[in-house]
Amino acid sequence: YGQNLSILSGTVQYQAPMAGPALTLSGASIAGNVQFSAGQPVNIQSFTFISGTISGVDPISTSGLFTWNSGTMNVGGDFTASGPVTINSLGNTRNLLRDFYNAATMTFLSGGISPSSADITNLTSGTIDIRTTGSAFGLATNSTLFNNGTLIKTAGNGVSTIGNHFRNTGTVEVQIGTLQFTGTNGITSVQT
Repeated sequence: YGQNLSILSGTVQYQAPMAGPALTLSGASIAGNVQFSAGQPVNIQSFTFISGTISGVDPISTSGLFTWNSGTMNVGGDFTASGPVTINSLGNTRNLLRDFYNAATMTFLSGGISPSSADITNLTSGTIDIRTTGSAFGLATNSTLFNNGTLIKTAGNGVSTIGNHFRNTGTVEVQIGTLQFTGTNGITSVQT
């Protein structure tokens, strides 16, 4: 792996290919804006998305911990998380405008994701663990949550909602509280 990328403010644009088949970073911490449009995949081992915007056409993948506190993933290449994902920081907005693939464990500790014209696919190896109440996936009529793995609600005695379309070929389990589906998907809720 290469160097760390730290953007505390402002904008960084990657528009020319780096040496090798991919731009590979050992870590990234973004609180500004970054554009990946060099025509090569971006591989990040450990990634903290504090705020700001990620844009560009290049596909992005993470292999270590990805922490998403706030910010927007703009239209562009797919985002694939092969390592654990933590959704944190209640009240902050996480806008998703690019397709997102989860291959590990995505844990909602507080807050949720607002997809728009972007699908979220929980792969067969993936687990989405909802530990908070409120909206886990915001209302989006043009986005679908595809669950091919495990979708589980393990904490939060109240109601957790999934507002976008929902397609399930995997497992849905509620250990506590209620998981409510408010999108046009044919399911209304699953309770303990």
